Amino acid sequence: MIRKQFDELKNSGRLPSPSGIGLKILRMTQSPSWDISDLVSVVSADPALTSRIIKLANSVQSAGVGTVGSLQDAAIRVGARNVSNQALSFSLISGHRTGRCEEFDYDRFWALSLACGVAAGNVAKILGLGSPMEAFTCALLSKVGQLGLASVHSNAYGELLAACKQDGSLDIASLENERFAINSREVTAALMEDWGMPEYFSESILYQRRSLASDESTSKKTIELVLVLRMSATLAEFCLAEEDEQVEMWPAMLRVREDLGMDQPDFEAFSEEVGSEWQEWGQTLDLTTTDVTELELIAQRAEKTVPESAESLLVDGEIDPDKFRALRILAVDDEPVSLRVLAGQLKIAGHEVLMAKDGEEALAMTLECNPHIVISDWMMPNMDGLELCKALRRAQAGRSVYFLLLTGRDEEDRVVEAFEAGIDDYVAKPFNSKILLARVRAGLRLVNLREQVDLEQLTQREKTAELGVLTRQLREAAFTDPLTGLPNRRFSMDRLDAEWECWVKSKQELSVIMIDIDFFKAVNDNHGHDVGDAVLCETADVMKKALRDGDILARIGGEEFLVICPETDTAGALKCAERVRQAVEGNIIEPGGFDGHVTISAGVSTADDSMVDAYALLKAADEAVYAAKADGRNCSRTISRPPMELPRSA
Repeated sequence: MIRKQFDELKNSGRLPSPSGIGLKILRMTQSPSWDISDLVSVVSADPALTSRIIKLANSVQSAGVGTVGSLQDAAIRVGARNVSNQALSFSLISGHRTGRCEEFDYDRFWALSLACGVAAGNVAKILGLGSPMEAFTCALLSKVGQLGLASVHSNAYGELLAACKQDGSLDIASLENERFAINSREVTAALMEDWGMPEYFSESILYQRRSLASDESTSKKTIELVLVLRMSATLAEFCLAEEDEQVEMWPAMLRVREDLGMDQPDFEAFSEEVGSEWQEWGQTLDLTTTDVTELELIAQRAEKTVPESAESLLVDGEIDPDKFRALRILAVDDEPVSLRVLAGQLKIAGHEVLMAKDGEEALAMTLECNPHIVISDWMMPNMDGLELCKALRRAQAGRSVYFLLLTGRDEEDRVVEAFEAGIDDYVAKPFNSKILLARVRAGLRLVNLREQVDLEQLTQREKTAELGVLTRQLREAAFTDPLTGLPNRRFSMDRLDAEWECWVKSKQELSVIMIDIDFFKAVNDNHGHDVGDAVLCETADVMKKALRDGDILARIGGEEFLVICPETDTAGALKCAERVRQAVEGNIIEPGGFDGHVTISAGVSTADDSMVDAYALLKAADEAVYAAKADGRNCSRTISRPPMELPRSA
């Protein structure tokens, strides 16, 4: 199904494709007899492309290996296929700097793609995972499917990008599947396959967001490339992020550092090397890059976000992302001084704090602002803490909120009542700040767990939606002729059975027209099957346009077609058959040297009481086709009643 949707995109003629030298290379490598000398000859015609490939060949080599100075040496060292793939990649960058999708940032797209490529080459080289040059190429093109959808569906894809920009919680892949029945990762994989790149390139793109641990069928090369692509994507996003965003990304960078097995100084040097190489390549390819902030400064800023009261959240002097996270907390107390003290302690701990002076105000703010945790005093006028908790638990938005109750000493004997009302935990007043923050951290674990469950449910809904799209696509494929796009024999037989049942009950007229293209075998024999396929498609289109809205046209065999005409008598069906015949005869077809027209023979039959089932109706129409052929072809006949024939002229 992915292939069918991709072919539809490809047939639009607007998918990104290599141009110039890249197109020559693509055509050459599709020939079974090409070799390195052919490749060098083609690439050498472009001095800029030659220098870029030599530069890449030198940049991905391990230390201690001598540099290469010629394209011939580069091709020998890294392989002719790697050189050809990279030449295709560079030609794509040159030919697709702009486009029609206004919401698509073409400059950022190529800058990010380049950063991915540079990072992937370096990660592969450091870890010894596969070929650094292959990693560079695959990562450079890992998002080209986005460019593809932006090129083919400019307006529609722009709307999706605008929606995602407005609502950061939306998943672009799910929106792509809903809108186009294919997502950008699948388009990327299909493009790589279409360009003749290694199979594990496509597999690694498709598997990037899947768990590989339990998939024993996945090749070692694919798994290694997926790991490289995941790390390079984080490094690339970090390169393009603003400084504040880089601080937020710091926990993700720490995980990359851990995967690379580096200490902090080595990781800083590695990241700076990636950033510097990215800028050099940006100048080489005339792409806009940004200055990369020193990693040490980002690390220092990230560490300063950890409050003094949260020192226990540090592991080896760094934030443990599994233990610390800034939460949105609603503090509720009718006593202003106590409320300020509570809010102050929470802010010192690094949390975002909202404040409400009573239960009624807190209820409205919770439904509006959706806090992670509510910390409320018990005894308050109008609506106390227990009443607030009960009200929240009755509302859908309040059921997942972690509720922490502040109680006075004289209220501790009523704590069971509070838990029955729906609280998650309590702290006695006057509270100890360390105990309070410990309770908040306990709430954090539950918040994370609930969000994980929500994410899993969202993932399940996405899978269900994808399954629905797949089911629809499979159903369409099962009932569609792949060449003409018309309903196929299976569909037409099911539909004819249904129409027959209606005729049995209502006795309303029902006719069918069997159509056969005259002398079609000669078209295939004289012009080839590709021309024959084109003739079939165009003839099917002409017939479809000549029919009425209620008629159903299907391809039931090689050059055989069936028209089901509900509520139509023999005379009406004959008129319909003649209209189709004249349209086909008058249509000039010119594909691949075929210059002329084809004709059809049509047989009409109408349901009557002498027929036992729909098959009898179909058989009568088939016999009428033979009668039309016997009468010289290019005519319409019926044998269910005395012959009724219209003049051939319109």
